[in-house]
Parts: sequence; C-alpha cells; structure tokens
Amino acid sequence: MDGNGNVFVSDPNNQRIQKFSSAGAFLGKWGSAGTGNGQFDFPWGIAADNAGNVYVADSGNDRVQKFDANGTFLAKWGATGSGDGQLAFPNDVAVDANGNVYVTDALNHRIQKFSSSGTFLGKWGSQGTGDGQFSFPAFIAARGGKVYVTDSDADRVQVFSETGSFQAKFGSTGTGDGQFSFPTGVAVDASGNVFVAEQDNSRVQKFQQGFVRERRSARNGAVEPGRGVSARRSHAGPQPAEGWSAVETTVRAALVVAAQSAGRAAWPELVKVNAAAVTAGDMGRPRSTLRRTAPASDPG
Repeated sequence: MDGNGNVFVSDPNNQRIQKFSSAGAFLGKWGSAGTGNGQFDFPWGIAADNAGNVYVADSGNDRVQKFDANGTFLAKWGATGSGDGQLAFPNDVAVDANGNVYVTDALNHRIQKFSSSGTFLGKWGSQGTGDGQFSFPAFIAARGGKVYVTDSDADRVQVFSETGSFQAKFGSTGTGDGQFSFPTGVAVDASGNVFVAEQDNSRVQKFQQGFVRERRSARNGAVEPGRGVSARRSHAGPQPAEGWSAVETTVRAALVVAAQSAGRAAWPELVKVNAAAVTAGDMGRPRSTLRRTAPASDPG
C-alpha cells in the first residue's frame, strides 16, 4: 500500500502487478513473462515507499525491479549468485521510512539492504538456527526502526535493527497461541502490533510488543536486547518468547497456489502448500515449498 492508500498486488501466475484503490477498484496493471525491463519470472514480494515508488521481488529472475506508481520501469538490480548485491530467489522486499530497501535473499539465507536506487548497503545472516541465522527467510517488514523477518523453516520471527543487529525472536513449532508452523507473511501496524501469517496452520496471529530496549554494550558498543524479549531462549520448546503475547488468532481461508515459472525449462518450481491440500501433484514435498528447486532434468 502506498501513501495514498492504493494497494499493489503481485500476481505471480499471471506475471504481473495489479493496482487497486483502497476500496478494491481496479486501477491498472503491468508486466508480462520474461527477463526484460518490466517483465517478470514469478513476481512475489512487493512494497511501496513514501514517494509512491513500487519495488518488486522478481524472484525467478533473481533481481528487484523498481517502478513508479503507474508501473513505469525505473530501475533494477541483482543477479544470480551469493556475492554482495547478488540474489538467490529474492522472496520479499520492504522499505523503511528513509527509503532503504530490504530483501529476503531466501536461498542465500540472508537479508540484504539497498538504497532506493539499488546501491548495496549491507547484509546479515547465514544458514542455521542461531540468533541472526536463517532457515529460509521468507517475508520481511520494516517499521519503527526495526526489521522483522519470518524465519520460516525455523518457525519463528526474528527482529533486527535497521543495520542488522539482532534484537529479539519469538515463536516455536506448534499449533498453540504464539507458536508457528511455517510462518510466511509479516506486517507491522502504526501501533507496533505485529501480524504473522502461517502457511501450515492456515491462520494469522497478532502480537503485542512488550518492552524492548536497545542498550549499548560497554565492551564493544554493540546493540543488545533489553529486558522483556529473550534473545537466548531456545527455538525448541512450547512457549513463545518473553515479552510477546498472542492477543488475537484469526483463522483464514486456506490459500493453495501451485506455480511453475514459465520460460526456465521447468525451474524454478515454486509451490505454496497448505496443510489441507496440495495442487502441485507432489505430496512428498517438504513443507518449505516456497523454495526454488532444480529438477534432475535441469542442466544447472
């Protein structure tokens, strides 16, 4: 959503972006399948900045594209790889109040930060289950000086400063309040409430943020978690992290999408699975099926 209340929707199977008013009136669309400017290979995450510019995670093309509010192409950045500014299935984007762009670099298990023009500013994360590590970081939100990441295969949400300093985590595997089963979407409202969508539990949970304070370490000046949110609680275990309480759980209709990107010889194969059904014809997939996988027939 932009500052005028317009809503931008990534339409992955149709390889396009659609624009609607806040009341749902259709306002426009852009995009087609391909690798050219303004074309897409499974556009997934999308975000708008305060100026109305729209950023799209062009996941299958391993890049981010930038457009104005009417869909005019402005810029692009990214290439396949693991170097600075390179991407391996960028799944989502978020924009902070200063216009900086954060990208979940899902298969590199990290977050990358860019300027609004695509200049590389920093990165954090590696594969694992420790604090600041990721097991398929899927979606991201930036608000109030904090960056929230759904660490989907680890069934948790991690919270960072805008420079990547680990601040907190919450969630554990399960179906109870405050527990997750493959959390995907995350959003933060103006009051600091955090909304997390879960794929396998087919629901959205709402959290209130407890008292979280940044304090500087006298030893090295690093940002450390303050009281109220435990940065040391093990991921395993039935309880949500301290300082966060589930105050609302809403069951949503199951969303089942099977999407295979065109133009790449059957890969990347992207399948979103709901606990109730699978439409991809492969019941043996792991639950983290937002991953990109290369079938045996692919020479790469």
